[in-house]
Amino acid sequence: MRKILALCVSIFFGLSQISNAQVAPGSTCENALALECGVVYSGNTLGNLNDNITSGSSLVCSGVGSGGQAWYSYTATESGFVTLSTCGGTMDTYLHVFTGSCGNLSCYAQNDDACSMQSMLSFEVFGGESYLIRVGGFASVSGPYSLSVSCGEMVAGCMDPYASNFNPLANVPDTCAYSGCTDASASNYNPYATIDDGSCVAWTFGCTNPMALNYNQAANADDGSCIIEGCTDASATNYNPAATIDNGSCTFCNGAGSIMASLYICTFSNGNQVELQIVDDQGNEVYYATGLNNGAIIYASICLQPGVCYTANMINNAGPFGWYNGYFWVNAGGNQIINAHPAADAQFATVQFSIDGTCGPVFGCTDPNAVNYNAEANMEDGSCVYPTVGCTDPSAVNFDPLAAVDNGTCFYMNDCLGSVTEFILTPGMFANEASYVVYDQIGNTIAAGSGATTQYACLLDGCYTVAMFDSFGDGWDGSGYLDVVINGETTNSFSLATGFEGADYFGINAEGCVPVIAGCTDPTALNYNSLANEDDGSCEYPLSCSDNLVTIQIATSNWGSEIGWSLVDASGVEVASGSGYSSWGWYTEYACVADGCYQLVLNDSWGDGWNGAYYMLSTNSSYYEGSLYYGSYGIDMIGVNSDCGMIAGCTDLEALNYNPQATFDDGSCMYNAAAGLGITNGLEVEFALYPNPTTGGIIVNATSIDPLKVITLNVYGAEGRLVRSATYNAGTESMMIEEDLTTVPAGYYFVELLNGDSRLVKPLVKQ
Repeated sequence: MRKILALCVSIFFGLSQISNAQVAPGSTCENALALECGVVYSGNTLGNLNDNITSGSSLVCSGVGSGGQAWYSYTATESGFVTLSTCGGTMDTYLHVFTGSCGNLSCYAQNDDACSMQSMLSFEVFGGESYLIRVGGFASVSGPYSLSVSCGEMVAGCMDPYASNFNPLANVPDTCAYSGCTDASASNYNPYATIDDGSCVAWTFGCTNPMALNYNQAANADDGSCIIEGCTDASATNYNPAATIDNGSCTFCNGAGSIMASLYICTFSNGNQVELQIVDDQGNEVYYATGLNNGAIIYASICLQPGVCYTANMINNAGPFGWYNGYFWVNAGGNQIINAHPAADAQFATVQFSIDGTCGPVFGCTDPNAVNYNAEANMEDGSCVYPTVGCTDPSAVNFDPLAAVDNGTCFYMNDCLGSVTEFILTPGMFANEASYVVYDQIGNTIAAGSGATTQYACLLDGCYTVAMFDSFGDGWDGSGYLDVVINGETTNSFSLATGFEGADYFGINAEGCVPVIAGCTDPTALNYNSLANEDDGSCEYPLSCSDNLVTIQIATSNWGSEIGWSLVDASGVEVASGSGYSSWGWYTEYACVADGCYQLVLNDSWGDGWNGAYYMLSTNSSYYEGSLYYGSYGIDMIGVNSDCGMIAGCTDLEALNYNPQATFDDGSCMYNAAAGLGITNGLEVEFALYPNPTTGGIIVNATSIDPLKVITLNVYGAEGRLVRSATYNAGTESMMIEEDLTTVPAGYYFVELLNGDSRLVKPLVKQ
């Protein structure tokens, strides 16, 4: 069997999944709604198709998000000022104002966080001129907003409604004053306050935990003195990690030292043939499983004792056919002590294991080059620690006193015929997001780094370009910077204010230096970059189309070469197709088609689905996405200015709003909720996931939450193994969850969000 990627994940999905969002008034640049002065407009960008490519907004303005947007237009009858504000709302908004026409825009004004995470900006208008306004969210955020519009002469003043001197008539920002405690030694010191309001409270140190024996009700600063009784044995079933004094209350599943271990079983096909029996060294049965379902995922707890050798008997009750790639594992004390499955041609197989090395694998560092190498270990547990490498010569410019092993990078002053240059990166709050590359005039890489690093180079006279990157797309958080130190003197300091990337320059005994910004320099291209001054050959052009331009994007994961698709019209004629892709790639195809109903035929040459790959198809009026989740063949219906005879509605007979005429379910079903909570919407919880792909962490922006039910976030590997899990008390209809995946290996994953009976799964790429 060449691979097992589909595995247990296949139980999460049906054959194919498709969503269709129709174009609403004001949702695209071409159908912008007209604004009037003195009016407050409300709307919701969730569900609106992002039109950055067709409008050209992200090519001329920074900070244009990838989520949905709302467009408005304003034509000035006379010259003056217009003020736009989303203050007081809940969505993290970003306002942009453009001149020109859709597809040929010019950036005129923009604002991100004027009042908390909402936006406010004033801009000068001229009689007879027209302006286009984009209301969007930061990054990929979408949601409800409220936009107020005021017009008039220029009035300077504080425009933040949360400030003490807020001026509701102001349309040009001026200094704001804030009340609060201005004493830096107080417990409630407010660094943003400019006016002391007499609220300062002094620090009182003591134990602030109400569960402690020495709890001090008057304390507002914990001094670490809390005394808490409880069980301090981590192997006990009632272990209390907060306890500082053991009170003799520890209980164990089977005596002192015994551990409740986690057992996991995964089956794929023929689950009814799979049997697992675990016995101790006296032959007593500890666990037994049989009669499992196909695609079953079983979690169980088993009590294991030290000094005992356990035997796992793996059986196929139908013959020598193995477990069809199924397997089991046992975790105990934070470590995986066994992970096994029978051979593909075996009917019986056994494996032994223990929690303390009595038998079975011994976990530890198996690399002799590591400082914590364990010669007795026969199973790598990822704990290896390696000596610090660097320049160990004290006479070198880049001597590292912490380095234990020299890596040949020593740099000496006498070796440099130009200027000895240091590049010192201080990355800011999120160190794993920031990186840079320095190029010379002909494009050679001179230095590069990420995180908190110092690099050295010997530079000749000339011009140099500094390219700065942020993997999350929010710049270097206002505190990150790159210092350039030439011959011991700091000559330049660069920073990335916002966005994913930016460029700057410096010169050594050179004037007129301009940063080299590579990109598409053709204004007629789809990906035209107005900031680029050097064409890199990346320009992309749409088809010359007099009907409907269809864009098909394919995001592959593993086994991209197996994927194929074709777009077929009602008469059976193929109008577009694609195949032969590489793994972990992004591909875009175009087609020019007439109005009508089409079949998107999905194929997989191996017959196990697309292994997490998916498509996104957009036209001028609709958007579809989906995948082939298993098998070798599937069809999705695509309507181009046509509903293909499909009627949206609730197709569940048990729902209150069941629609017998509906031909596909649109998620609108409503049910009679339990516990007297009345009518609730059965629509699954929604969430936006970004950045995706990611090199570090992710942010999940969840909406449509049932506030009375907990939120559970699970991250599964492509093989179905749970790699992250966290549970939160909701208490609100929307929340933002941040999950650090820095230590998770690169690969393809699935992010699952659970909220009561609601469940939604989305793919994630970790680079």
